Amino acid sequence: DHTISGLYVNADKDEYTGLFGALYGEVSNLNIKDSYILGDGGNDATGFLVGYIKCPVINNCHISNSHIDIATNTSSNIGGIAGYNEKGLIRDCYNAGKITAGYFNAGGIAACNRGTIENCQNDGEVGVEQINSTYAWSKLNAAGGIVETNFGTLKNVLNTGYVHAPKYVGGIQAWFNGNVTQVMQSAAVNVGMLWTANTDDANTIGNIIGKLYKKGILETSYYDRQLSTFSTAHGAEYAGGFGLTTAELTSGKPLEGLDTAYWSFEKGKYPTLKTFADEPGAKAGALSVAFFNTNSRADSIKTDISLNTAEGLVWSVVSGTDAFAVKDGNTLSMDAAPVLTDTLVATYAGFVKRIPVAAVPDTVPQPSIAYDVTTNALTFSDEMDGVTYYYTFDGSEPTTGSTSTTEPVFPPKGSITVKVIAAKHN
Repeated sequence: DHTISGLYVNADKDEYTGLFGALYGEVSNLNIKDSYILGDGGNDATGFLVGYIKCPVINNCHISNSHIDIATNTSSNIGGIAGYNEKGLIRDCYNAGKITAGYFNAGGIAACNRGTIENCQNDGEVGVEQINSTYAWSKLNAAGGIVETNFGTLKNVLNTGYVHAPKYVGGIQAWFNGNVTQVMQSAAVNVGMLWTANTDDANTIGNIIGKLYKKGILETSYYDRQLSTFSTAHGAEYAGGFGLTTAELTSGKPLEGLDTAYWSFEKGKYPTLKTFADEPGAKAGALSVAFFNTNSRADSIKTDISLNTAEGLVWSVVSGTDAFAVKDGNTLSMDAAPVLTDTLVATYAGFVKRIPVAAVPDTVPQPSIAYDVTTNALTFSDEMDGVTYYYTFDGSEPTTGSTSTTEPVFPPKGSITVKVIAAKHN
């Protein structure tokens, strides 16, 4: 293998930009790390390795700790390995670099694919952001974990990276525009987090495919349905896409259609592609598992949940002062709080996974108040066991920030107005 480090490319003027602008031959066994491609636009295709692929083979090429940042790509395709794959074969390739487009068309492996991509993985962040004022926020669109636009073939592909854009967001592909008899993809897994502002009000987001310009055939494509509210494709379920529970995806049992010659299944971890098992980003993607209870989801947590443990894996929450806290390093603990949202963060080898979480506690019945004249004791009771009472003596409405008790209390002498609520941990 060969390694190129410290590559810097100015992408302001060239039609095709990358280590190679346009490629008509074969490239194999090449690593690019600690590199940067920066530009204000004007180019048609940009990739760390190559801008435009006509019909060659790219085999066993890896990108790490690198960043593409194109501010105003008027017609550009920006991808981790390649910008535009015309008829080529991209095989056994890996991206852990960050892809940022200032207008549209960002993909983890390739932006536009009309060829074949197989046995490839993205662990890098892929996004469309308003880098400058050239394009209005409402015009920004299209990011995919593996590809942005797909007319070709995808097989044995895995995304663990964060994918985001104002609209058209897919865990594997942002949008498909091939033909209705075509297999859009097969043997695919997405466990990366997604975000969209839904600026088109069309729900063009999916854990597998964002927008379906054409409805092709989807085969054996899996995602963790407990990580988000998003469905398979274009805001809905789609045949061939399977939203599994976290427990099912991390059971260690092989998934139908995922060949064990390429895929590895280990209990307590997400499925991995064997080719990239030793990559730090791949390890982070497999290990960063929050074990949600079967009937809950990241946005509707009712009880404490277990967090995966591994050497070097660190869990935290962004706020940590309200509904959630990480206890003992391996438990996301819930408690009563006025703010019921937070962000759960997994960090491993410099890779970060952020999971927005929300508590949806069960309703606690209104407590009753009993007063003992002899002892001057107020006793609170509730139909639900194990609650904590929050009370006031001045007639104001109590909150979970008010004085709390689980025992009888003794009010001050004189005329008072007692108000009380109850809350229960978990």
